[in-house]
This record gives sequence, C-alpha cells and structure tokens, in this order.
Amino acid sequence: MPRAAICTAVGEPIEVADVDLKPPQAGEVRVRLGASGVCHSDLSIQNGTLLVPTPLVLGHEGAGVIEEVGDGVDTVQKGDHVVISWVPQCGECFTGSSVTATTSARWRHRGRSPRRRSSPRRAR
Repeated sequence: MPRAAICTAVGEPIEVADVDLKPPQAGEVRVRLGASGVCHSDLSIQNGTLLVPTPLVLGHEGAGVIEEVGDGVDTVQKGDHVVISWVPQCGECFTGSSVTATTSARWRHRGRSPRRRSSPRRAR
C-alpha cells in the first residue's frame, strides 16, 4: 500500500500514513514515486499561510514510474519513467516543450510566469 505525507489540519503535525488510491480516471495516470519532496509551499499549507482544504496529501514534485493509465491517455504508457511538477508547460514554444519549461514564453507573455509567487511576501 502506498504511503503519503498528509496534512490533516492546519497547525497539526504532518503524518506519514498508508493511503488507498482509486484507479486512474480518464486522462489520469498513477505514478509510483521513487522520490518526492515536501517543500516550502507544502509547509505553507500546514502552517496556514496558504489556505487549502484539508486533509491533503503533500508533495507536488517528484520522479517515478507510471503504474496505470486511465482511458484516453496516449502520450505515456505503463513502465515509462516520468518527472512530475506543478510547473505548467505550454507545449508550443521551444522551452515550453522541453525540460526547461519554467521559461516558457507563453506563460511569460500571459504574465503568469511559473516563477511568480502564489502568495505575497510577508513582512518580518
């Protein structure tokens, strides 16, 4: 059974627990992660800086192998090694269709650079 880092409520310690996953739906894949991280964004959910409904499985970047694919998935298949990230790729420009998609021209031109903070800086 897979294990995950779970934020059960704001201000509560992060728990590592077994999780029961449903099979992937149309357009989804299941990835067995070999590596994943809990970063500052995740901790900002746990401490209440970012307001997100809980409980929530943390970790939105990682690397692993595809175990299952849902209906309609035709760009990857079971056994493929993948890297997952929250950074969107436009798939149209040179950098938006490669591993350096954080500089995708489409996202910069729309004023939605993936490097932009999702919350304002806080005064100390």
